[in-house]
Amino acid sequence: MQSPNTLFRVAILAMAFAPAAVAAQGIDASGTVELEYSSDGNTDFALLYGDADMSYSFDGSGRGLGLDLGLTGYLGDDPFNDVAVFVALSYSTDFGKFSFGMPRNASSGMSRMPEIGGTQAVGFAQKAFLGDLPLTDYLANDDPFLGLRYDGDFGAVKTAVSAHRTRSDTNLVDAALTYTGGFLFAGGSLQYFDLDNGTDGTTLHGEIGAATDFYEAGIGVTSGDTALPDAWQAWAMYRPIDNLDLTASVLDPDGASAIWGLSAKYGVMQGGYLQGGVSDSKNADARWDVSVGFNF
Repeated sequence: MQSPNTLFRVAILAMAFAPAAVAAQGIDASGTVELEYSSDGNTDFALLYGDADMSYSFDGSGRGLGLDLGLTGYLGDDPFNDVAVFVALSYSTDFGKFSFGMPRNASSGMSRMPEIGGTQAVGFAQKAFLGDLPLTDYLANDDPFLGLRYDGDFGAVKTAVSAHRTRSDTNLVDAALTYTGGFLFAGGSLQYFDLDNGTDGTTLHGEIGAATDFYEAGIGVTSGDTALPDAWQAWAMYRPIDNLDLTASVLDPDGASAIWGLSAKYGVMQGGYLQGGVSDSKNADARWDVSVGFNF
């Protein structure tokens, strides 16, 4: 029997080549595959990161019954050996899309904030502050969740609502909304957790910013209640020439040192990129990283 790590590598590569192979078959696929090496002078990490989603419409029209597949994985040196898999039946109507089974939570992927320093090893922990706490728990604690989800697309405004129950008997309700109009963007998410031990909590995340073909800048804030420390975030990207993005970012949690980062990313061919960066904080050594990746 193949190991989960081997199956993940096969799956993420298959999904990366899917758009060209099955574009005419009623399948939409998107995601990122990245191979990263990072070091702080004492600890080195070699990491394969993948995040991908695929939607299949049974009649090819994008309406009616369909199937959604998704996976997010961090594979490499300890502690990065985690994979989250999502599988859901969907039904698309003029009023939105309904998903049943193991869909992603509503806030997943909502944030526009980049990984600090371009480092996926840092981004693993960063996700929890950006509406992806359920995904972080799934990856870190092998805690998948069943549930249902609704997505609404109203042009500049997109919404999502979901409800889930995890393997550890935590109930979760999640709601998210994003707005994109002209060069402005904004987003917000609200998550309610009810744990099996009687503890409950609410996390709230919001962000706002502006983006053009040459720059992007945003700020965000997270209220963690009992689940996370409160935190604020900020980032700015500048594109001095075609295909080159220079980015600065910071995450500042209450009660802990702020984490900041700088990165440079250069696009090559169709969807490929090379990236280098550094992330640092007051209580840790700077971590330098280089990576090669592909967006599809």
